[in-house]
Amino acid sequence: MAKKDKGPGCLTYIFFLVFLGCLAIYFIFSNGFNFKTLVVYGPSQYFANIWHFHDDYYCKAKSTLKIYEDILPADSTGKDDGMKPAITLKPGKRFKLKGYRNKEYVQWIAAKAADGTDFIYGYFMVPDKIDIPTFWGSINKIQRLLGDSSSEPFSNKYFREIPRNTTEQYRGRLLDIFKTKLGGVVKLSKTTDPTKMQQIKESDNFKIIDAISSDKTVYYCPKSEYGKAETLHDAYLGNAFDTHYLQVSSTYDVLKDGNAQESLIIRVADSWYFKAFIALILLWLYRRLRKGPGTSPNSDNPGTHKRELTKEIQPPQETISMSLLPEMSVGTLKEQFKKTFGSEIRVYTTVNTKRSADDVASLSSLRDVKGSLGTVVINPYATVSQIEKVFRELGIGIQVMKSDGSLAPNNSKLLEF
Repeated sequence: MAKKDKGPGCLTYIFFLVFLGCLAIYFIFSNGFNFKTLVVYGPSQYFANIWHFHDDYYCKAKSTLKIYEDILPADSTGKDDGMKPAITLKPGKRFKLKGYRNKEYVQWIAAKAADGTDFIYGYFMVPDKIDIPTFWGSINKIQRLLGDSSSEPFSNKYFREIPRNTTEQYRGRLLDIFKTKLGGVVKLSKTTDPTKMQQIKESDNFKIIDAISSDKTVYYCPKSEYGKAETLHDAYLGNAFDTHYLQVSSTYDVLKDGNAQESLIIRVADSWYFKAFIALILLWLYRRLRKGPGTSPNSDNPGTHKRELTKEIQPPQETISMSLLPEMSVGTLKEQFKKTFGSEIRVYTTVNTKRSADDVASLSSLRDVKGSLGTVVINPYATVSQIEKVFRELGIGIQVMKSDGSLAPNNSKLLEF
């Protein structure tokens, strides 16, 4: 009797769910750090993209699409005396889908196009409710990359997604144009000999042109001409790709007109430096929130000068305190610390040196800070570094010792010895 196919096992489903979770987190963070959307389209679109797990798509218009600078009232579009569109996409023209916003009965699609040397960011209205792929659309992309032909690009009566291989074919044509024009700009050479390739790599006179080279074939030019090769590359590929791929002007010539340029604010907001800066700020805020409000010493108060360590790792315990007087000797401080906290300490002449102070020296002779001494309040679970910091802020340099006379580790706790 033939065995019945039980289908995918439990581990397969678990792996798939974990994969979906990781992918969801990726889209949340990628949209969360997409500050370009925040600058160009505003906070409403920015948070909508996070909520939708948005991913950008290259699309082609199937009908005439009028792109406006912002979302407008419905009666402001389609009239001769109404708001004029920033650009009109005819059927067959390409744009990049940057998100969408739902209204009660219509949708506004965020789009990017290029008109000559200008990038156009705006919205066009769809007088219908259509499905816009977001998270699951990205799953379909991955399926197509893995060779699953059952996943088709999305399409509706207004526009359709451009398949990835079609976009890559266009990129390949631009690469061919770059390679053809490069021979007329620099002295282009080619080699397939591994030894020669390594010599060129280590040479101070030549540079490899990575965009058209591979592991088996290397194209190179004199180092003095490499800047011209970079300029030509930037005219067709890299950030210039969208200028060509999303171009609506039939008279555009990149060599005469140049590339479309983003504004300085957009370039800064889209840079990794700015994103890293924001990430550091968020990390700092997170650590501050976890730490909670600290206790700030009031050095201007002539009364009792208290230092309390509030950071606790264990459940709250009763605090231990000892009084300090200016005329107290170093020897007396050591005895009281041993009696109060159960540990030996070394006392130094200043907070910045490791020279031991005489036992007969007074505490006032060691201090170089303003403010009076008073009561030191310490939590039993405070670390050695925290205790030493309390005395250091009072102008007294100490080192907590272990019972065997060795230095206590900074991260050890008072109760450990």
